[in-house]
Amino acid sequence: MARTEQYDFNVEGYDNLWQAVGATSAQGYLEDDEIRSIQFLGAIYNGNPTVEIEFKTVQATRKFTAAYLGVDSPNSQDVSEYLAH
Repeated sequence: MARTEQYDFNVEGYDNLWQAVGATSAQGYLEDDEIRSIQFLGAIYNGNPTVEIEFKTVQATRKFTAAYLGVDSPNSQDVSEYLAH
């Protein structure tokens, strides 16, 4: 079941937004086919660039979100709270 979520990125330490998104995806151990699409939404939250990502599965969403939040487990309470918004 596909799921779409929004993420804002502080790109400090990266050359650009796409490098930051790619690094987060790699940290979450996502396969290329686990992300269906990525759309740039502009600087919506906190002035940081924001993307909307459509994931192939809920588990892929949880893995990416865990990496985004810097937590070890995709099943952590932090991930659940972020995805509940």
